[in-house]
Amino acid sequence: MLFCPTIVSAQQVKGTDPYSLIAVDGKYGIASEKGKEIIPPEYDTIEKVDVFFKVKKAGKFGLYDLSGNVIIPAGYDQISRKGPSWRVRNENLTGIYDLSGNVILSPEYERIVRQGEFYLVMRDSKAGVYDLSGYEIVPPQYDRVERTGFFFRIMNGGLAGIVTLDGNIVFEPQFDKVRCYRDYCLVTRDGLKGVVDKDGVIIVPVEYEDFRLNGQKVMGLKDNVWEEIRGVDLSKINF
Repeated sequence: MLFCPTIVSAQQVKGTDPYSLIAVDGKYGIASEKGKEIIPPEYDTIEKVDVFFKVKKAGKFGLYDLSGNVIIPAGYDQISRKGPSWRVRNENLTGIYDLSGNVILSPEYERIVRQGEFYLVMRDSKAGVYDLSGYEIVPPQYDRVERTGFFFRIMNGGLAGIVTLDGNIVFEPQFDKVRCYRDYCLVTRDGLKGVVDKDGVIIVPVEYEDFRLNGQKVMGLKDNVWEEIRGVDLSKINF
C-alpha cells in the first residue's frame, strides 16, 4: 500500500513503534512515533512490504528496513520478494540480494532460476550455475546447463560435458550423449560408446557399438563381436 499522510498502526508491524509519513516539498519520508526521522523525505512514494519500506525516487525503487537502514539503494526498475531473497531488475537484467541487503548476484543476468540449492543463470546468452550464496559453480559460458542427478550437464555446440555439484569439471563438452550415475558416466561419440568415471578418467574406451549385461559380466560389442569388459565394476550402470 502507498502511504498517505497518516500514522501506520503498530499492529501492522508487531513489536515496533507506529510510523508516520513526513512530507517536504512534495517528497516523502518516514518518522517514528516520537518524531525521529527514519527515512529522509526525498522519495516520491513509500510502500510498506512486510517489515521493510519500499521507496521510489526518480522512477527507481529501493528498500529500507524498519530502522532506516538502506537494504537496497533506490536504483532499480523492479524489486520483488522471492522467499529468503529480493529479486531486482533493471531493463532486461536481473540480480539477487539477501534480506540483509548483501548482493548475492549482481544485476547482470538475463535470467535467474532457482532450482533447489542452486541458481541457474543466463548472461550474454550463456548458461551457468551459482549456489545460494553466490559462489560460482559453473561459469556462464555454455549454451545450456541442466541438473542430472549428481552432476550438471554442460552443453556447447551440441556436445555434452559434466561438472560435479561442487564445481569440479569432470570433462568439458566433447561427447554427443552423456548419461551419468553416481560414479560413472556412459558416453557416446560418433556412434560409439564408452564409460568415464567421476574423476574424468576413461575406464572403458569409447570404441564400442553397444553394451549389455550377461549375468554378472559386462559385454561390449566391437566390430560386430561381443567381448567381455574386464577389470571394471559396471554393475550399477543401466545398459
